[in-house]
Amino acid sequence: PIQHNMTQKQQLIIRNLQEVVGLDRLKAKTAKHELSVYWGTATTGRPHVAYFVPMSKLADYLLAGCHVTVLFADLHAYLDNMKAPWSLLNKRTNYYETVIKGMLKSIGVPLDRLKFVRGTDFELGKEYTRDVYRITAEVTVHDAKKAGAEVVKQVASPLISGLLYPCLQALDEQYLGVDAQFGGVDQRKIFMLAEKYLVNLGYSKRIHLMNPMIPGLTGGKMSASEADSKIDLLDSAESVSAKVAGAQCSPGAAEGNGVLSFLQYVVFPLLGGTDGLAIGSSKKRYAEFQQVSEDFASGSLTAEDLKGCVADSLNRLLGPVRKEFEESSELQQLLVDAYPKDQPAKGSSGGDAGDVADRLAGIQLATIDAKLIESLSRFATQFGSQDSVPVKSGSSPRLLWTIRPSGPMHLGHLVPLIGALSMAKAGWKVTLLVSEMQAFLDRKRAPIDSLEVRGSTVKDVLSRLATGLLGDTAAAAVTVTSGLEELSYNKDYVLDMYRLVSLVTVDEVRS
Repeated sequence: PIQHNMTQKQQLIIRNLQEVVGLDRLKAKTAKHELSVYWGTATTGRPHVAYFVPMSKLADYLLAGCHVTVLFADLHAYLDNMKAPWSLLNKRTNYYETVIKGMLKSIGVPLDRLKFVRGTDFELGKEYTRDVYRITAEVTVHDAKKAGAEVVKQVASPLISGLLYPCLQALDEQYLGVDAQFGGVDQRKIFMLAEKYLVNLGYSKRIHLMNPMIPGLTGGKMSASEADSKIDLLDSAESVSAKVAGAQCSPGAAEGNGVLSFLQYVVFPLLGGTDGLAIGSSKKRYAEFQQVSEDFASGSLTAEDLKGCVADSLNRLLGPVRKEFEESSELQQLLVDAYPKDQPAKGSSGGDAGDVADRLAGIQLATIDAKLIESLSRFATQFGSQDSVPVKSGSSPRLLWTIRPSGPMHLGHLVPLIGALSMAKAGWKVTLLVSEMQAFLDRKRAPIDSLEVRGSTVKDVLSRLATGLLGDTAAAAVTVTSGLEELSYNKDYVLDMYRLVSLVTVDEVRS
């Protein structure tokens, strides 16, 4: 509804939105400076004409003097039940960037006034990753599942990645440095999660701007995964006209009417201009959508009249995008590469969970025989036992032992530690990993600001024990390392963490 106590600029920002959360904050901020807004899109299925709805709002924001950022959320695309396979992620992001920019150019939006960012450009950095750990220690499983219910693909046994998805989207608001996030009303629960939890990390609440969801041509939501419900950006003019002609558009009915909604949220804002639109055989000009809605309800305008206008308008908007692809063999190949007809089996591009887990640990466990397994149990209580099985010449098996610095080391740590050090005496290469972040993620038993000090202390104790119990020569086979220094913020580690949570279900973790 029109807010009569708002400026023209503020009215333009909220035009055609279904909901605004933080309207008072919007008024206060725009009274002092230009608003900064971001819109993000996960690079999953091929974009379709419903993307013109947010494009038209981006045009509004620029007209209102806003600073606008477009986020190509490539990491989110993978976290959403691997809708974008790992091997195709970069190609699909390239495709999205090409067609989104093409759409913006087709509606006259100057690209030099927009900032384009990819999620993996900043979501793998140390500070961002640190905040991922922090927010996961705040958000409950219930809240994370609820937040993603309308956006993340719902399955019987959800993946951990689906729980991380809304947490990352909340953090994006802070790391993109914006005042507001813009998206569809289907994002509302994620926006509310951001409102609730960002303040717990010491960050401010953002304004949330939501446009309505456009019904598909068959009723319901227009979806990239339902071919009959959508019109692809590269569909031919004939195909566009045919799909619009077959769309549901019951006489006088506005509910679930994709044709009518398209006129309201795309055609009028982008093509209405000062002279309005000529619709129907009489070519009557309509300056406002409300007039069209009233004439359609009364029967003065028929479904065929509306469909003809929408088809012509869409072909006008899509023409420049189609032409760019038709004239470029490189872009045609990009489409083939990003969306091959035969997709690899789920998980095949990322390796199995075991492979990823080994890489995350940074060390590979060697296969050990039954006799050595038996002697390992004796090593735990008889340090330096002569029953140890020596390593065969030329082999270099490795062992990883992990400790969480939740509190001071105590006698209970010594039994497994002595067992691990015994393996070094038997010729194994042993890594003692101080996993500070695990101590934080375990219900924040170690505050995040204390991790470096705690980790350093435990690392020093382990180094002294290894040297004291083994002597300098044998201790050379033992590496004492800090997860915080070597793993937790390492880009490759973080990438594999996201790959791993896209393979493991919540049920598997609970069991």
